[in-house]
Amino acid sequence: MIKLIWILLFLPFIEFNPNSDAGRKGSAYNKNCFRAIENHSLELAVIGDLQKTSLPELLLNREQNDPERMEIIKAVSGENLNGVILLGDLVFEGSDTKEWREFDNLIRCISAKGIPLFTVMGNHEYWGRNRSAVSNVSSRFPQITAGQSWYSVKSDSICLIFLDSNYGALDDEKWDKQLNWLRKNLSDADNDQSVKGVIVFLHHPPYSNSLITGDDEKLQEEIVSLFNSSKKSAAMISGHAHSYERFAYNGKAFIISGGGGGPRINLNTGKKLHPDFCKLSYPRPFHYLLLKRNGNKIEVSVKGLNKGSREFFLIESFTLNLSGHSKNS
Repeated sequence: MIKLIWILLFLPFIEFNPNSDAGRKGSAYNKNCFRAIENHSLELAVIGDLQKTSLPELLLNREQNDPERMEIIKAVSGENLNGVILLGDLVFEGSDTKEWREFDNLIRCISAKGIPLFTVMGNHEYWGRNRSAVSNVSSRFPQITAGQSWYSVKSDSICLIFLDSNYGALDDEKWDKQLNWLRKNLSDADNDQSVKGVIVFLHHPPYSNSLITGDDEKLQEEIVSLFNSSKKSAAMISGHAHSYERFAYNGKAFIISGGGGGPRINLNTGKKLHPDFCKLSYPRPFHYLLLKRNGNKIEVSVKGLNKGSREFFLIESFTLNLSGHSKNS
């Protein structure tokens, strides 16, 4: 019901925009992204939910975080990285050309360095009253096409799987096709001796203490069940909930990194709480993740930024064993 109320509030403000950036030659800054990341060690940054605050959100007194958004991008561009992973909701409305050009300007300090960028489809990428929304994504991220919005890449013996969790935007045939693809890729990774671990990225979290989004039972039943069946799956990383959360279920890590600048949210503190390793009060800091392989582990650092500040600090650090078990450090 809460999700429906938000959609009804935003719908009158969604602009019909028949123009898109599809086919713009300068927009695809990821032409050789697969080759670039496959040939290097695993040193990645992960950012979730970079979209600007919309007019209806401002009218509801939600945060406008443009300075913090820019500080996060500047900080990430200064890291020693072989890739940047975005967790969807890059813009508020996927069919709005102006918003996409603002996004291009925002990440220019990353793309100018030739750092490969990868993304998953967020719900906002599908927003708009025309078919240009997905085209605006694929013109910048050629990994994603109108026919298939999920893909994988191997880096430093780690299989990185990118899923489209928008089952409401995909028809049943595409959703089933993605599930079969995921089942096969997880099985192939388990049987491939050169693969030491699997990390899955998607926009919507299957588990969350968010008071706005909460849990997603369909993802738990259909995506998490496949993920848990994999011997080598180590972590599932999502955005959507504009906060930072970290859980462990069945020896697997479930991480929410939604601190890229979208208006932050409150978390549930009641009886239905998921046990969260992060004990910070809410709204939690803006943040990004750093993932670096170190032998048989992946070291994860969470760098935070408080509202109105330019100074980053360490929220927490932990390790992911490549056997699929997470461990605090």
